[in-house]
This record gives sequence, structure tokens and C-alpha cells, in this order.
Amino acid sequence: MLGPTTDPSLTGEAKVYVQWTAHSASPDTGGSAVTSYHLQSDSGLGDGSWADVLGLSPASLATSTELTSAIAPGTTYISRVRASNIHGWGGWSPEVAIKAAQVPYQMATVSTAVEAAAGAVTITWLAPADGSDAITAYHIEILDGAGAWVAESTYCDGTDSAVLSGRTCTVPMSVLRASPFSLAFDALVAVRASARNSYGPGSTSDATTVGARIRREPDTMAAPVAVGTAEARIDLAWSALSAPANGNSEVLAYSLYWDNGGGTTGIALQDALATSASVPGLTGGTTYRFKVRARNLYGPGGFSAELVVLASDLPDKAAIPTVAIGTAETAVSISWTEPGDHAATITAYEILLLLADGTTFAAETANCDGSDPAIVAALSCAIPMTTVASVTGRTVDTLIRVKVRAQNANGWGDYSELNTAGATIETAPTQMDAPVFVLASSSASAISLSWTAATGTAAGGANVAISDYVLEWDAGSGSWATHLTTGTTSATSSSLTGGGTYAYRVAARNKYGAGPYSAEISVLAAEAPDTPSAATTAGETIYVKISWAAPASNHATIDAY
Repeated sequence: MLGPTTDPSLTGEAKVYVQWTAHSASPDTGGSAVTSYHLQSDSGLGDGSWADVLGLSPASLATSTELTSAIAPGTTYISRVRASNIHGWGGWSPEVAIKAAQVPYQMATVSTAVEAAAGAVTITWLAPADGSDAITAYHIEILDGAGAWVAESTYCDGTDSAVLSGRTCTVPMSVLRASPFSLAFDALVAVRASARNSYGPGSTSDATTVGARIRREPDTMAAPVAVGTAEARIDLAWSALSAPANGNSEVLAYSLYWDNGGGTTGIALQDALATSASVPGLTGGTTYRFKVRARNLYGPGGFSAELVVLASDLPDKAAIPTVAIGTAETAVSISWTEPGDHAATITAYEILLLLADGTTFAAETANCDGSDPAIVAALSCAIPMTTVASVTGRTVDTLIRVKVRAQNANGWGDYSELNTAGATIETAPTQMDAPVFVLASSSASAISLSWTAATGTAAGGANVAISDYVLEWDAGSGSWATHLTTGTTSATSSSLTGGGTYAYRVAARNKYGAGPYSAEISVLAAEAPDTPSAATTAGETIYVKISWAAPASNHATIDAY
């Protein structure tokens, strides 16, 4: 007979499965049906002794059996078999050795990490129980970007003696990012593994759920910024990259390139783990270009956009502005001289008014917008006096104080000092006192009035002239109308109707307009009574009676004699 065999899937550490091929035809059967198959085993002793397992008595036509009694894991059991027919027993088959073993057990979950030197992914694992048969290989699989398991045999050849004994392998990050794995940035490197011995592969481990993730070159950086400029120096800074922008790998250096004024940023200027640089020895008024990129274990990231910087400085401190107003003008003129621009054109001014509290400033941009090119070119602006008074809250005759500063591409220069002379706050006149009735020059047909001239603060300011006074009256109609306009402080209403009551009020006007009207005065158009006629006398008992005729009252009731 042929020697017995085993089925590795049915043999284990506690049993040995033995099977053989039945004789089915002559000449194997000897021309007569087989009556029994006789199996013997050496019981794992290896000393040449044999023990009957089955088929000698009673007869058996079985072609397989399991050895389970006193089986020692890892022990080799030698078996042989023979067949009998009515003529007797045939010869013994060749002896076959079968080890009480099985495929390796399921492996524990492997570990992954990114090694520091080159940034590759290191995969390590523990040897599983070998099933009492030496492990001859490991099978490493990595989950690709499409969700399929792909064997890694180039860097993780599980038959390689170094991998087999060290139970570790290292896969370059670039391999994992490329086909066939095609793993995306920050994707988990999911790995599973199985062990193999002469009985076959064991069960695959569970996939990793933690551990190494895909890393890459840094992101493209933002452009550097100029944190300080002068005509001979430019100071630059840029933001350090952190995860995930650094590709989840520490930045090793930032590479700064420039054009040295030539227009092409192909000149390496600095390569260091620094986020700033100072570039001296420049030519004022020249434009320079800079760009930066970060580098980690996996290489450099993309260059930033270019920063274009003019080698220049802030404008000088502005001189004290001039604040003025003409005698016929109603707007405050503010003017200044252009400070030194230090190789960068002045593009704007800031003009601030000091408020009444003496510490706070405010801009008035409706009329004095220092970013307006026309104002930048003119070096002056004009603000209506009424607006200045409203914005500053300052009172009449107080000095209008202003400071100015200039801006160029590098920022703002220093403010000027405040002016200590110039225009003061002016307004329309204040409310006047009511007119005064002048009895001496009045009659029943004419009323004379006078009032106090508006001067100083009452006139709207010490430097403001009163242009005229407006006298209004109500001639009994119940409404006011302009009676006359005059440059003097008196007036006479004539051709009046005796006995009529007339109301008057007055307001002063200057270049800013009329002030509020005064309180009114009401005057009766009348005059003193006529001279009475001669009185008569008559005696009455102990008294003397004096009598006279009432004179003309001239439109005003006689209230005494």
C-alpha cells in the first residue's frame, strides 16, 4: 500500500489525523476484496516499537482515524498501514511521520509607528503560538485607499529571515502614498498580519485602529510679512507651521528666497529653523521680492506667494499745521507741509481735532478725509465752522487745535505737535436782550426803540463782525414780519395808528447767519394827555371843591391827575 497521509486541517496539537487510500481493484486487492486495513503507530516513542491502532481485531475497512490518546503537542508520530483479503495480510506501507501540530494561532493586532530618522512607517508584531510547528513566514497586508487589503512583500517580505526573526519591517511613507496603496494625508495606516508554518497560514489578526498615519511635505506657506522697513534694511517674519499644515511632521527648516532687487526670486537667502530674518545693506527706493517655504523629513513644501517690499521707512513727524479762517469765510482752513517720505510716497494724512475735554481727538472725514488724493496733493482741507464747533464741542473764542500725521507704504509717521495759535471757534450771534422803548422820541404815530449792540461772545466771537440787526414786528395781526434791517442799534416805527399795540423783537446777524430773536416788547402807540383847562373852585360847607374838564387822553387811558 501507499503510505498514510494526514489532513493538516484535521490534525492538531492534541490529535493526529491519519488517512490512507483504499485498494479498490486488482492488482492492489490481490484479486480478492479487502477484508480489513490494519494501522499501527509508534506512539511517538521513536524506538521502533509498534502499537496496533485498528483493523487487526476486529477487522476494519475504515480509511482514516484520529490518534487522540496521550498525544503530546509537537511530537512526531510514525504510522504504517497494510491490507488483508481472504488470502491473508499484504505487506506494510512505507512509514509516514506526522507531527501533532496545527497552523499558527491568530496573531495579536500589530503595532505601527513613524520612525524618527526617515519618517517611514515601522510595523512590528508579536509571534503567535506556533501550533507546535515552527513559523516559517508572515503575511503582511495594508488597507489601501479604496478599502482593499494589499499584500506588502517588497519591504515586508515575511519569508525574509531578518523580517521573520525580527518580526518588524519598515515601509517608506512615499510607498504608502503611491499606488497600489494610494493612502491620503492623515489616513490611518491600517495593517493586519498572519503567520504560516508547514500546516498552513493561521488566522489573520484584527486590523490596527490606532498608530501611524500618513504624513507628507508641509503645506504651501503664507507669504512672509515685513515687520520693519528702513531705507537700508527690511525685517521679515512668517508664521511657523503646526499640525496639520506641517504635514504632521516637525518642520526642519524654513527656506527664504529673494530677488536682490532683480525681479526673480531664485536666490537662497536663509535656510534655518527660524521664523524671521533681517536683510541689511539695501538700496533705498528699490523694490525687493521675498518668498518662503517649509521643509520636513519628506521634503520641501510649496513656496509662498511673493512679498513685494519697497526699501523705505515711515514718514517723518509732521510739522505743526496752520489753522486759519478769513474775515469773510465760514470754513476753517487747515494746511500743513509735506514731511520727508523716506523713499515711499505719502498716500494719506490723518487730521485730528482736539475735543473740548482736552484729551480726546476726532477726525472729520466728510470735509477733511486725509486719504482723498485731492487733499493729499493740496496739503490742506477746509471744514465748515459749524461742523468744527459741533465735532469738538468747544465754546466760542476757544482755540481750534489740530494735529496731523502722514502715511506711506510702511505705515504712519508721528503726529505733529498741536498748534498754539490760529483760528478760534465762531458761531452765529447769541440771543439778544429785548429792545427798549424810547419814550422821549415816541408819539401816538411813531414808536422809537433801541437795543444793546452784540459784541464779543454775543456777536459770535471776538473776531466776528455784526453785519446788521433784523427788527421784526407784529402790528396786531398775530404774526411776525420783518420790519426793517439796520446796521445801527435803534429804529423808529412811523405812521402808526394811535391806540394800536405793536410788538417788536430783534436779532443780530453775522457771516454765519442770524442769531435767535430776542424776547418781545409790546408798545402802545400813544402819547401824554393834553393839558387840562383851568380848574374852577366852589365853597361847600367846610370844604373847597376843585373841578376841571378831562383833557384829550391821546390814546392812553388817563390814570392819574
